[in-house]
Amino acid sequence: MGEKKHNTVRKQRVLFFGIVLLIVVLTGAVLGVIFLREGTLSLKKTSYSMEIGDTATLQTVFDKEKGRAVKVAYSTSNKTVADVGKDGTITAKRAGTCRIHCKTRSGQDVSAKVQVKAPEYTKTIYLTFEDGPDETVTGSILKILKKYNAKATFFVVGKNAEIQQDVVRREIAEGHTVGLHCYEKDYNMLYKSADSYIKDFNKEEKLLKKITGKKLSYWRFPGGGNNDFISASDEKEIMKRLHRRGYTEMDYNAMINDAVGVKYTSAEMTKYGIKTIDEAIKSFKVPVVVLHDSASMKRTPAALEGILKHYKARGYSFKGLEDYRGPEMTFGKQK
Repeated sequence: MGEKKHNTVRKQRVLFFGIVLLIVVLTGAVLGVIFLREGTLSLKKTSYSMEIGDTATLQTVFDKEKGRAVKVAYSTSNKTVADVGKDGTITAKRAGTCRIHCKTRSGQDVSAKVQVKAPEYTKTIYLTFEDGPDETVTGSILKILKKYNAKATFFVVGKNAEIQQDVVRREIAEGHTVGLHCYEKDYNMLYKSADSYIKDFNKEEKLLKKITGKKLSYWRFPGGGNNDFISASDEKEIMKRLHRRGYTEMDYNAMINDAVGVKYTSAEMTKYGIKTIDEAIKSFKVPVVVLHDSASMKRTPAALEGILKHYKARGYSFKGLEDYRGPEMTFGKQK
């Protein structure tokens, strides 16, 4: 009987200590959950109106009654409009709108809208060339630009750039902007999907970085952003990806008709260019002009000189897009 009673007491003690241990573990778990649980994340301010060069700091707020404050990660939907540092400091870079996101490890995501105001209009024209480089045509264009102390932007085709690397280096050395157009101008291949476009883009990006030693900032869709080959959904996805990588898409609002399938004279192209540039100016738009510098564009250099003469005499300057701080200019199918 004594031994039986002893075993019963021992079992009761084991059960007691087991219950106590379970209570301690459960209490610790509950306290741990309370301690580790994130408070609800919000922002003190969810909209910013800024000018180029301005900075502002996002201020996060955690509801401490629901949990603790935790570290957040910041990101921007468009690095070219406004960037954000690891400490939440926003820097306005160019005219446009983007969103700055604040995320926690558990998946909370809040954002603030950033609107960057466009700079005041100045008497500046942005000349842009597509489809080069070509040793002869691009070489003539560079010579004329230098003569008039004018800068321009060259949206190059990767296959041509690979052959004419010295011409691309010359464009950079003489103070011009180089942008991406495509590696291979095959619309069916390029616009098959968003992934096929990005694959071609990455190939040209790698090549041009090797040639120029620079991280470039601008690109232009072959055929323009509203061409018949790209779908609205693919365009939206491409824009989203490249904005996050710090690229700006630039179409145009003036042209000289040097690549429309009609063999206009240089004088006719100059006249048409002046007409479209003046229309942009009268509409209070910054003129961004498209010209072409592929091998077949023999009349373009002379047409260019006519435009430079005309607007230089009227007090206009010509700059590359690296100096442009206005809004992104895209024909895009999605807005």
